[in-house]
Amino acid sequence: MDAIITYDVEYNPLNPKNDEVKNGMKTLGYDDHFVYQDTVYYLPNTTLWKPDTEPLKAQNDLFDVAKKCYAKIERMFANELSSNWEAVVGKPYEK
Repeated sequence: MDAIITYDVEYNPLNPKNDEVKNGMKTLGYDDHFVYQDTVYYLPNTTLWKPDTEPLKAQNDLFDVAKKCYAKIERMFANELSSNWEAVVGKPYEK
């Protein structure tokens, strides 16, 4: 099963943590886009997915990364990524 996780990191204008948490998750194999039928779909900014991962594992990975980054997760939702979905393609994230 594939997992999709979306989350909000508590905002601190003096020390924002969104990018640090997202990059930490990416080092664990999570991604912010996927390819389907030769089209790249970009997920919302704090939404990631990972193949062959259970939602509980995604949650635990997020909490572990947040702890290492000294970030607080305000809200989070993890679920199985099914084949029944709709999306707006989006555009690549600016680096």
